[in-house]
Amino acid sequence: MAAVRVINRPMTSSVFHMIGNETIQLSDLETVLTAIGTDGGAGYSFSGNSVTATSAKFSSVLPGQYLIITSSENTGENDGSYKVASVAQDGTSLTVEDSFVTNAADTTASFSANLEPTVIGATITQVWYGSVGAGAYWSITRNSNIVGIYTQTNNIDYAGDGIAMIQDSGSSAVCALNSATDGFLMLEFQKILQATG
Repeated sequence: MAAVRVINRPMTSSVFHMIGNETIQLSDLETVLTAIGTDGGAGYSFSGNSVTATSAKFSSVLPGQYLIITSSENTGENDGSYKVASVAQDGTSLTVEDSFVTNAADTTASFSANLEPTVIGATITQVWYGSVGAGAYWSITRNSNIVGIYTQTNNIDYAGDGIAMIQDSGSSAVCALNSATDGFLMLEFQKILQATG
């Protein structure tokens, strides 16, 4: 059964509610990307904190979103997440809050837009859980390591107690109810975001 998202996926945290076995991947915590496209040759020019395209490539991008650049012509240049500061009315150029690392030949890249930078990890900050029946419990494993066993009904505020669960924070969280009886599990994740620029 798929996890039910009980709140949206805001910048800093996400909450998932499930009543059956479920694997939560880091990509589940991200806002869906909007593809902008790939250009080659002289398709883009970079200067300081601005990028210009030969056509209205950025007409769907809004200030406050993150411009995600991959496949730059020169490895390590420009690739990353950049918070958009402004977009030209004609959609041919935009500025970001950080400077691009460029050289004159770096004109090829693939672009997408996101409401947040890439999620590279997530710590478990709160758990609400319940299981019915003798011996019934929820388990959470990440990267094959058990990070939590939860019996009966209760909630734990790890972050409030200053002990957020950081074990294998870059791995998926596999949540399993060991019994055929009913149960529920709700997790709050604190996102670890890729640095911009």
